[in-house]
Amino acid sequence: MSILENGLTLKQDKFKEVYLATGNGTEAARQTYQAKSENALAVIASQNLRKPKIVSAIKERLKHIATADEVLGETSEIALAKWKEFVTVEMDDQGNQIKVQLKLNDKLKALEMLAKHHRLLGNNDVTINVTTEAVTASAVQLLLAQGYNRDEALQALERAGNAVEGEIVPGAE
Repeated sequence: MSILENGLTLKQDKFKEVYLATGNGTEAARQTYQAKSENALAVIASQNLRKPKIVSAIKERLKHIATADEVLGETSEIALAKWKEFVTVEMDDQGNQIKVQLKLNDKLKALEMLAKHHRLLGNNDVTINVTTEAVTASAVQLLLAQGYNRDEALQALERAGNAVEGEIVPGAE
């Protein structure tokens, strides 16, 4: 019988991993041990969940696993972040804008996950339509807030043109 670094046997460690994944001791026993009845699996699960080494290993792993509330909280922070936090403006040595990046992937994914969590979607498909005009207007607002006048902001966006990531090119249709 081989003992791992955490003091568990291979089967005990597998039981622990399946238990952490499913939250079900009987299911963890089913996937780990050869037992013929549900009753026997329940007994094995009960015994394992009272063994100090297994309980300790489970508690140790749980310290490193985010709770559902923590995941939901982090996801909410990303989803509710202002769009400006996803824009990067690159300048050259003379202070001229050379690139504007609008990367909304993380925000959109967080919104999708929250929508699924709250059962706001009838199915698992999410369609998000962003118009070029809306992106351009948002980018202009950001540049105005950074001290550009309207003409400079529009020229900077035009110069950035194809440098914008994500197939969003201001003025292109």
